[in-house]
Amino acid sequence: MVKFHRELAARNHGDEFQHVEFASALYAQALADKRVRPALLKEADALISGLPAQMRDLRSVRLWRDRIRAELQPAPLHWRAARCNGPG
Repeated sequence: MVKFHRELAARNHGDEFQHVEFASALYAQALADKRVRPALLKEADALISGLPAQMRDLRSVRLWRDRIRAELQPAPLHWRAARCNGPG
């Protein structure tokens, strides 16, 4: 899906919503592939950040922005400890 959206983006001439669709594809791929997660999430965040202000204010765009940025944040310390130490 990411390859498809990269090809669309290369031919895109003003369809700003395609950037949102591309960002959502990057987000999904980032969740599926840990080794490239940071790079894909940063790329998705840049696409959303580059949208016109009127689009960034749309509820659907804000939802994607929030999802992407939540994944960019490091896990809270208590979550990391739980992952390392195993269940209670």
